[in-house]
Amino acid sequence: MKKKISLVIFIMMIVFSCKEKKDIINSPISDTTNYVFDYANMLSIAERDSINLKIRQFELKTTNEIAVVTKDSIIENFLLYSVNLANRMGIGKKDKDNGLLILLVKNSRQVRLNTGIGTEKILTDAICQDITDYKMIPQFKNNEFYKGIDDALDEIIIQWTID
Repeated sequence: MKKKISLVIFIMMIVFSCKEKKDIINSPISDTTNYVFDYANMLSIAERDSINLKIRQFELKTTNEIAVVTKDSIIENFLLYSVNLANRMGIGKKDKDNGLLILLVKNSRQVRLNTGIGTEKILTDAICQDITDYKMIPQFKNNEFYKGIDDALDEIIIQWTID
């Protein structure tokens, strides 16, 4: 009986793991018209369109790439998942490594700004933590996910374009 339960749990882990990878594979950042991957349905269509437009305009001006991903839950370590996701999505230009991932996991109430090597020289860990703590989390506590992401993007754009 224990072996059957273990086998079922193992199979479920593989299925959930494959689903996570399928989402990543089917969501390349190279699709330049879509920067928001709202798997947790935290945003309306109009809100996703607004964020996509803001990110697209910023990329056209700077070549810097930003992706926003929401998930209901993840089964992996949050930090490891965010790093792997950013790498698999290929966020940022290869020669500049100028990408940024905004990851929100709804059920565990986790959020992270993951920077590329070229990005972290400007958007340091301290700046990213301040943006998370003061722009995103206060809005998320009120279930204002769009407002939190939008406010964070405004601050990211300001910080990333300071000469």
